[in-house]
Amino acid sequence: MEVTVMHMKFLAGGALLCAALTLPFWLPQTFSVEAKAITPVYPETVLCPVPDSFTGMNKADRERIGKTLGRTKTAQKTDQIILVIGHSFSLWNKGKDGTWTSDSDVETYCGLGKNGLSSSRHEGDSTTPVGSYPVLYGFGRKSNPGTKLEYRKVTPHSYVSGERDETYNTWVESSKPLSDDSEHLIDYYQYDYAMNFGFNLDPTVVGKGSAIFVHCKSNDHWTTAGCIGIPKPLMIDLLKKSHKGEYILIVPTEKELANY
Repeated sequence: MEVTVMHMKFLAGGALLCAALTLPFWLPQTFSVEAKAITPVYPETVLCPVPDSFTGMNKADRERIGKTLGRTKTAQKTDQIILVIGHSFSLWNKGKDGTWTSDSDVETYCGLGKNGLSSSRHEGDSTTPVGSYPVLYGFGRKSNPGTKLEYRKVTPHSYVSGERDETYNTWVESSKPLSDDSEHLIDYYQYDYAMNFGFNLDPTVVGKGSAIFVHCKSNDHWTTAGCIGIPKPLMIDLLKKSHKGEYILIVPTEKELANY
């Protein structure tokens, strides 16, 4: 699972990397697209805070990305898109005039799988899947914060199955404990508020990956096992502003938007 702001005390190498992270997120990134798993912005062992300079997009960036987003195949399916470009997370809505605008209240740095992004992830590789996916439902250990999505309240019997059978990557309520391959949702504070999206569905391939969510970031780090982690207040705000029919689009760089 994921990251929290830490004290400004780290090794020289880590400090240099932190300085690099102060660059605006819309500038060209140094991801290795040739590899199956794209190299993450920093390794899990570098304990540095999110840059104070992370302020989201300016007007020109919003206009450019909004126009690019409007030309995507995903934009033809929905009027609301969660956009993840590398470690940058934002919520976009389509207006009555057809233009796409970003909600500045839901722009944040986000945690990804500790091995970065991948277009061919599999169970246990700790990567976040690249692609365009429908948002299925919100869920949480806490009560519905007011989302228009379907919302599932986690119980002591709630799992997302990792069993090698027909239940793989589906929500299961079971009074009998499932194996350690399954995600027992109530065990994780990161699932106080979360949402599930349609990775590895239709068809579901056993071993490709299960339980990939957007959820509250961890208290002491940003990295995840493949999910996307954002600060808890923004996770609540995201749920409140999300509605049925929403999609999530995950890409390593802005130029990759054209593929989806």
